[in-house]
Amino acid sequence: MNDIDNGVITVEIFGHRYPIRSKLDPSYVEELARYVDIKMQTAAERSEAADSIHTAILAALNIADDFYRCRDAKSESGGGIRRRAMEIEAVVDRAISVSGPLD
Repeated sequence: MNDIDNGVITVEIFGHRYPIRSKLDPSYVEELARYVDIKMQTAAERSEAADSIHTAILAALNIADDFYRCRDAKSESGGGIRRRAMEIEAVVDRAISVSGPLD
């Protein structure tokens, strides 16, 4: 049951229901909860620990790994874009120097 008027949405993660107060779109909060639930289920399947805290820590580490990989990939592509922009700028500078001023 969701009380969207109060900004509360109830999600289920790893068999437990949690009321989440947020100004974010409820469907987005549900999507985040599904993602965390999948990570928790995966961690539980791959670990012999029956402790939900241990499982949550493993899931959090996996989520942090996802985040870092995404951030690093974005950083690498951003560096490529900057490098390409500088190359284009150099080509434009050479073209201007060969053709003279644009006035």
